[in-house]
Parts: sequence; structure tokens; C-alpha cells
Amino acid sequence: MSPQNLVTTILLCCFVSMTSAKPSPYGPRRKRCCVMFCSRPIEYKTITGVMISDNRVCRLKAVIFITNGGDICANPEQEWVKMTLAQLSSKKPALSKALEKHNLLPTLLDAIIAGPTRSNSTNTTLMDTEDQ
Repeated sequence: MSPQNLVTTILLCCFVSMTSAKPSPYGPRRKRCCVMFCSRPIEYKTITGVMISDNRVCRLKAVIFITNGGDICANPEQEWVKMTLAQLSSKKPALSKALEKHNLLPTLLDAIIAGPTRSNSTNTTLMDTEDQ
């Protein structure tokens, strides 16, 4: 191999190694993203957990209620969602801190005053995405 080809090969290898994607230290992380919302209120007692999907990674910002029957995506702007979050945050102080972080807590008082809204649609769809 000529010296010119050797230098070109070494430079090409250095460039490829510098521009290749670096793995996350914990591996790829899956994010749950909602593509549709459930607009009908769900039973408070069926909720076993809550996640907030962020619109920096997902197309829609959503509250994901974890229930025994599966995950339910909800629009954080709907009054019934605010009311449910208010009920949950009063029972679990750690949830209040998470809701404050996502700017969902300041609107909860308005939800309590207005009360929940009702609808007949129950379509909920989740999609996993990888965040590296």
C-alpha cells in the first residue's frame, strides 16, 4: 500500500470513528408515546401509576394512566385529567413533585372548581420509541 493510500485510510477511519453514533451508557431507552387520547374519564380506583410523556421526544404531550387493564393516554388539558391528577397528587406527595416538574400542578385548582367533562370516546394508542 502506498503511503498516500495509508494516510487516506487512517484519516478516513478517524473520521468515521468520530462521527459514528455513540451508545447511551445505559443502552437505548424506550419512551412511551401516545398517538391518540382517551377522552372519557376513567375510574380513579383502577389507576396504579402515572407517567408523563414529554413532547420533546413524542409528538403529543400526554398523561399516561397505568391501570390493571393497560395503559391509558389522556390529554393533560382536559378537565377530567386535571381532576384525576389532583386526586392522585393529594394521596401521593411524590407525584405532586413530578407534576410540578411538568407544569401540570398549577392548573389543578381550576380543574377541581370546574369538574370533569364527559365524552364517549375511549380510543387509546401507545407507541414505543427509542431515545439514545
